[in-house]
Amino acid sequence: MTYSDFLFSKLFMEYNRAYNTDYKDMEYDLLFGVIKDHMENFLASPFNDESESEYNCISNYLSHRFVNMQNQKWIDGLEWIDGDTETEIYIDTNNGKKYQVSISIERDWEGAIEIK
Repeated sequence: MTYSDFLFSKLFMEYNRAYNTDYKDMEYDLLFGVIKDHMENFLASPFNDESESEYNCISNYLSHRFVNMQNQKWIDGLEWIDGDTETEIYIDTNNGKKYQVSISIERDWEGAIEIK
């Protein structure tokens, strides 16, 4: 384990507690993969800036990620989408009306969804 691995993991857990995410109850063997994925995303992100301290870069990334996680709104039945795609969503309302919507879904570098 490198110092960078340790620092990222430690800060990840601190942000996890502070933002009270679903990760807090995750088993350690599963959490390991989540942290590893986040670290790989961080390393490929614009937050990984050599002109800033490693601590600040990681903190900025995690702050951005955990705030976005809290602000995400999920649509029931929409599964994880890997890459850009087009799909149709069928919506049944409580008053019996049904809608069919075609959407284009794109992901940015950190996995956030943009629906057009």
